Amino acid sequence: MSKKKLLTVFLFLVLTVTLTALTTGCSQAEKEFVQLHEEISKLNTMESSGQYLLSIKAPSLSPTATDSEVMLFNLLQKGITLKYTNKADIEKDLLESSIFYVDKQMGTEQEILKMLCKDDTLYFKIDELIKFAPKIGNPETSAKLKEVFGDTEYIRLTKAEYLQLFTENKEQNPITKNMLQNDTLLNNKFNRIVQRFMYGLPSAFENYQSDLIVKNGDGYTLEVTGMKAIEKLTPFLTYSINNMEKLEAYFISFLDNLTNDEMAALGLNSQQKDQYKMVCKMLTETISQNKAEYLQKAAALQTELQKEKDKDNVKEMLNNLSLKYTIEKKGPDSYANYYKMQFLFKEKNEQVSFQAEVQNNIKPLTSLTVNVPTSKVMSYSELEQLITQTMEVQVDKKTCHFKNRKGAKQEELNVLMIDNRTYLPLRKIAETFEENVGWDSAQGKAYVLKNARKIDMTGTIIKGRTYIKIRDFEKLGYKVDWDDATRKVKITVKAL
Repeated sequence: MSKKKLLTVFLFLVLTVTLTALTTGCSQAEKEFVQLHEEISKLNTMESSGQYLLSIKAPSLSPTATDSEVMLFNLLQKGITLKYTNKADIEKDLLESSIFYVDKQMGTEQEILKMLCKDDTLYFKIDELIKFAPKIGNPETSAKLKEVFGDTEYIRLTKAEYLQLFTENKEQNPITKNMLQNDTLLNNKFNRIVQRFMYGLPSAFENYQSDLIVKNGDGYTLEVTGMKAIEKLTPFLTYSINNMEKLEAYFISFLDNLTNDEMAALGLNSQQKDQYKMVCKMLTETISQNKAEYLQKAAALQTELQKEKDKDNVKEMLNNLSLKYTIEKKGPDSYANYYKMQFLFKEKNEQVSFQAEVQNNIKPLTSLTVNVPTSKVMSYSELEQLITQTMEVQVDKKTCHFKNRKGAKQEELNVLMIDNRTYLPLRKIAETFEENVGWDSAQGKAYVLKNARKIDMTGTIIKGRTYIKIRDFEKLGYKVDWDDATRKVKITVKAL
């Protein structure tokens, strides 16, 4: 098993064990831990403030990353400290949130992003972020941002535009879309339902204890390492297999007690609810009838993981994978929590590390008023038009129509059909989208230079020109669509 695969497995284990400890343990400390979370979740109007410390060390970024992704990657490589304040009225669907960049050397704080929510519409204040961009991006990117946004201060995103994003993404789960359609942008109904489900889970694990949570005064601490996650996985799986009937009863009871409004918030109808109940019963029946087999598989998984963790290179990785979470009630109306996750992963000459640390303070608010901007506001739809570049190629007519924020143009394009596949000229297409095209004489192939990395573009060379199959342009991060009825190729590229 490769280190990358192991890392994925162990990260999944840590998250699984953590979720288990957060919701299912039934020791006194675990019960009080869940009750404290539930108490905080009932605050309808609240203020939270604190800071994030984030850092990522990685050898490189995907060459097809957008300018915005490159800027964020460069910033995280250096390690950043962000402070924040959030004010929210859950019932009225109001939010006011600000993020500040902390310059440790200068000892200053700069607001770089502000978000407002009112009347099912989000507003992102981005003018300060654009001013901040030169510190983390190259001059060309900063100039491009200024050109696109001009004197715009806010980007406005409506619920309808948000739903349109889900409609365009064919991979999105339709249930997720239904939930958005039947709830607000802050999605508070859905969150409350999920919270209620999680807080009720201990009733199905009444005799299970994770022993991961320790009480310290008025606070509770959960700490998990890669090693500990391995030790705790099998007991959790074993208990679940032996108590599937209790889990089934809880799940079905929860579904049966959903109100019509809650069903709508979850995007469920009566037929779907009955289907979920039936699947749950079938799963329980299957596991119960084959309990010995499933228990054996759980033990075999534990054995395999134990063998892996005893290897020297794996021990090092497990010792550098940890998560710590603390929650505390500081007074009648104030709470604090602290979260830290870190891992270090080495393989050959690559080293990847991640560290996130969050300190958060929570207190109730008596009221919240949000004033939204009325000028220097750009809609998300307008932004999409500004940053989206498209080329439509009429294969049979051998013409292309290119459009970006600067205008549109139509011209001839040499299109080839080889073995019933469509080939387009690499240099013409790539340079239209402002890519840097080069030629590797040693390998005898063309390449595109993105983010200081060469992307090889293997194609067919005819009369000294390289032609590429249309789908191969996806290597550059392009979205390529083919309409068989009109025999038209549409290539879409984001400028930012």
